[in-house]
Amino acid sequence: MLLWGLHIDPLYVVLFFATLFISGASQLYIRKTFGKWSGVTNSSGLTGVQIGEKLVAGVAMKARAFLVPAVTFSPIASYLLIFVGLIFNLAGLFWLGIIVFGAMVVFNLMTLPVEIGASRRALARR
Repeated sequence: MLLWGLHIDPLYVVLFFATLFISGASQLYIRKTFGKWSGVTNSSGLTGVQIGEKLVAGVAMKARAFLVPAVTFSPIASYLLIFVGLIFNLAGLFWLGIIVFGAMVVFNLMTLPVEIGASRRALARR
């Protein structure tokens, strides 16, 4: 496919927009769910924000809190690197974007059990 005078594999474009859509949809779902439950109190009289603050104060969560800004920025950086790598036909930037995105996915998968457990406990108390 000829795009801006460059030859780009259409599969790369499809994968790029598919991951962009999936990431965006998941972010919207998380924000909606957080907004819905952040002000609801549980049986101890604490809101979700207050519970979150208590969890963050723990030693195991300090490492996660240290990495959150990097993980928050990594989708933007990875999409930018992938897009610029595709546009200018720079394989190094493209693969760097893939690696940054992969690191974000690994981090999210590692913290997924914590998030699922918290969601189950919150739904059980509802």
